[in-house]
Amino acid sequence: MDRCVTADNGRQTMTRLSMVRTPGLNGLHGMKRHNTLATLAIVMVALVQLTLAPRATAQEVQRIAAIVNDEVVSVMDLVGRINLVIFSSGLQDSAETRKRIGPQVLRTLIDERLRLQEARRQNVSVTEAELRDRIRLIEQQNNIPENQISEFLKAQRIAPESMFTQIRSEISWIKLVRRRLQSTVTISDDEIDEWFDQRKASEGRTEYRLSEIFIIVENTREDTEMHDNATRIVDQLRGGADFENMARQLSNGVTAAAGGDAGWVLQEQLQEEVSVAVMALEPGQFSDPISTSGGYLIVLLRDRRERLATNPNEVKVALKQILLPISSDAGADEIKSQTEFAQEISGTLAGCDDMARTAAELDPSTSGDVGTVRIGDLPAALRSAVIGLEIGKISQPTRTEAGIHLLMVCERIEPPGSRMPSREEVHARLMENKLESLSRRYLRNLRREAFVDIRI
Repeated sequence: MDRCVTADNGRQTMTRLSMVRTPGLNGLHGMKRHNTLATLAIVMVALVQLTLAPRATAQEVQRIAAIVNDEVVSVMDLVGRINLVIFSSGLQDSAETRKRIGPQVLRTLIDERLRLQEARRQNVSVTEAELRDRIRLIEQQNNIPENQISEFLKAQRIAPESMFTQIRSEISWIKLVRRRLQSTVTISDDEIDEWFDQRKASEGRTEYRLSEIFIIVENTREDTEMHDNATRIVDQLRGGADFENMARQLSNGVTAAAGGDAGWVLQEQLQEEVSVAVMALEPGQFSDPISTSGGYLIVLLRDRRERLATNPNEVKVALKQILLPISSDAGADEIKSQTEFAQEISGTLAGCDDMARTAAELDPSTSGDVGTVRIGDLPAALRSAVIGLEIGKISQPTRTEAGIHLLMVCERIEPPGSRMPSREEVHARLMENKLESLSRRYLRNLRREAFVDIRI
């Protein structure tokens, strides 16, 4: 998506614009929502005519597209975002394209307003530094010179503020969710243990790398219109639209910020109807809209593989050791003395720095940094001592022909594609999953309580 072509005037123009979002992570309350989004199929006719008009008047572009609580989404806002979606997703700019994507774009803008309103209500703001950092990241990923994003967008008939508002909405919502909800989430040791047990049990099974576009359905009155929205998106994908950017711009799912990337999943982790659809796909293919609890899902199968168990002998470790030599003709008393000395030393060590200092004090010629070695290349006795050894923990005294060894693993390097995450990483994953679920509920409640009036 970061490919560039050189235009006749020598400037670089991108075939598609990669939008960077943070993975991973919105009214006047109590007022009844009316004029549901199901009306969008009818009102989009006027929008199509306006967005294709070569010279729309100032009065036309300032027309109200929707009122979200006490704020206006103008036709100009909607046109600007449609332009951004068309360009970033590689869509053909036509009346039919605008008609197809318009309803979902307007729905996305309404959600965006709800997020920004709730962030302001909770005194959560986006600093200029945060906005600049995200914009600079987009510039870097798209080979745009620093501080030139506005000019680049204008050259593509895209209002820069459309992208900047989208970025502010994303950043403020992530900050809001973490500030309000993270303290309510706890991850127990049992949950982490269960994750590892499930990971172990899944070894040898097929897993699937999936991306998704999710179109939410909040009530039965919206079902037909949201199904039509999802069908329109599929039609655009079949016409060559970029799945990742379509997901970023149009998906209502929690994976939208990551371009729809749902990661590697097992078949049994999928809802039955999604599993059936995925089994019928080949890598690179995407599904028709799938009716699920809460909405319609479009799934792209990116890859499949067997989840293999890690061979412990293939793991590499950065080792430090203390070696207490024992002569080849040593008697039982000498062996016992050195073993007791090793146990005494091990009780004083706390981490690799301690290990290194003690090794230097004893005998740097035999003790200290062993380097990074493959576990399978170690002598059998040392291999057994190291395989299950946690990072920064001291091994039991281990006897070889050279003497008594104390070993410490300072880094563990898993084979490519098989690294088992640490407990801290699993904790972070589980925390993020729970926050995503709470975030969905939070936004759903804002939608239900909001006053939304579609005007076009």
